[in-house]
Amino acid sequence: MDKLQQLEEKIKKLQSQKNLIEQKEKAKEKKLLNKQKILVGGYIINKLKNYDDERLQDFILKVIETIPKKRKFDIEAVEKLEILNK
Repeated sequence: MDKLQQLEEKIKKLQSQKNLIEQKEKAKEKKLLNKQKILVGGYIINKLKNYDDERLQDFILKVIETIPKKRKFDIEAVEKLEILNK
């Protein structure tokens, strides 16, 4: 029995180490994704500066159409972007 308990403890320890490594990897991936979003967003904003008003409005309406209704805050953010660019 003693050996069985030792093995169970070792399994628990290895499982917790595995979970910790997985959490760190997920955090790394999320951080990279956020950096990518920021870079793409900056690129798009710079591109929008060259759009005329009609083209900009068409672009913003197309973006709003792609956002699901449940993501209301994203729609509000895009609409505020449109107001700022007028």
